[in-house]
Amino acid sequence: MLTNGSSLNVYGGDFVNTDEKNHNNDIIAIWTYQGTDIEIGDGCELYAATGVYKSGYNYGRRIGMYYNTSGTITLKGSAKVKISAQCAEEESGNNYNGYGLFLYNSSYNDHSASFNIVTESWNGSFEIEGDGYVFYNTGYYYGSSKIKHDPDVIDIICYNDNSSMCISEEECGSTYLYYNKMYVRPHQTYNVTINPGKGMTPATVYSEDCVSIDSQYYYPEDGYYFSDDFEGLSINGIKVFRPSQNYIYVSGVPTADTTIVLPDATVKPATTNIVSFDANGGSGTKADEIINKGSAYILPAGNTFGAPQGYAFDKWEVTIGIEAAVYKNPGESITINAYTKVKALWKVSTESAYKVEHYKQDLDGKYTASPEVENLKGTTGASVTPALKSYEGFVAPATQTVTIKADGSLVVKYYYTRNSYKITWNLDGGKASGTYSSGKVKYGASITAPDVTKEGYTFDGWDSKVLS
Repeated sequence: MLTNGSSLNVYGGDFVNTDEKNHNNDIIAIWTYQGTDIEIGDGCELYAATGVYKSGYNYGRRIGMYYNTSGTITLKGSAKVKISAQCAEEESGNNYNGYGLFLYNSSYNDHSASFNIVTESWNGSFEIEGDGYVFYNTGYYYGSSKIKHDPDVIDIICYNDNSSMCISEEECGSTYLYYNKMYVRPHQTYNVTINPGKGMTPATVYSEDCVSIDSQYYYPEDGYYFSDDFEGLSINGIKVFRPSQNYIYVSGVPTADTTIVLPDATVKPATTNIVSFDANGGSGTKADEIINKGSAYILPAGNTFGAPQGYAFDKWEVTIGIEAAVYKNPGESITINAYTKVKALWKVSTESAYKVEHYKQDLDGKYTASPEVENLKGTTGASVTPALKSYEGFVAPATQTVTIKADGSLVVKYYYTRNSYKITWNLDGGKASGTYSSGKVKYGASITAPDVTKEGYTFDGWDSKVLS
């Protein structure tokens, strides 16, 4: 028992127990015997340094209970314990790792011992460093040894191979517990928030009030990996580890509220090829596409580009690398193995517009009246002879044979000549007077008859109806 602010330092060669039951002359820091408990008072310090026993077997420092079925370690006030439980290398002999908390049971059947760690207003520290057993009992590892504690009062935290485990149960243990480091501290929790980087899953923010983080794993999404340049982090006792390109994990014991922002994963360097597009006289553009080599690619729709006037989309001309061009329809699949050029091919349109205008002659011989218009369609570049109209009283012109234009500008004009008719007035011996129509009169014109007189007669009318 250490009291009144005393301290005890244990180095190599000190406190050698030569009891015949102390097998191999182990070097011991604190060794209780047959049920003796360990109590470390307020302000006291216990430090056990690394040491070597120079003949036979070489061990590190220990704090433990020999031939004990149970025992209690009491920590008071600001009591501090630190054990460096790593045995130094020796040129000869057998070198063994030291033990931190230690339970020695030599009998095959003596296998149910445990420590009970209690505190009284304790705010100090308890550390075990180096490669060693935190808790160990002999007897060919028979038994179920335990460390007992009140998880609402103290935290027992063990580290193993750069990961961590916070022992929060009231009892923990097994045949043996082997860790690199162990801490016993007054119970406390901190909030730890982990913000994942780009390209990793889970992609959700982790946030928890905890004593420790025990290996929170993250894996790369498709197309990503964790490169050798991935930078690990260490913030307030929380560390980020990258064991391989296939995963990372976050682990540790926080010493304060902590936010970890994980670096982004790295995009895998994929072998890619460019697919470019040629409108070939059409309108509009389409950006190049980057496609993974060996991937299937679906050719776009035929309306990707606007068609030149008088033409319609026909098919795609596809050239992959130095291979000969092949011809594909929209929606067909091709395999991208090299730089690929996709060119639009056009065919003449059967829907090219043209007009035929039919003009009828006015009475004055001009053609000022609005024509009758036909809006027609045909194949670009084709010859066409538009049909004539038949109009009563008019003479149709000769037909025209023309070529349909791609731009829809073709207009065919037909001019129809108005017929003329000679008028003869048979006066039957009478005389005509006044203003009247004579000679030739055009179709559709008004006819004015003369005034007719004959001596001894009264005019009775014309034998045919005179149009007015």
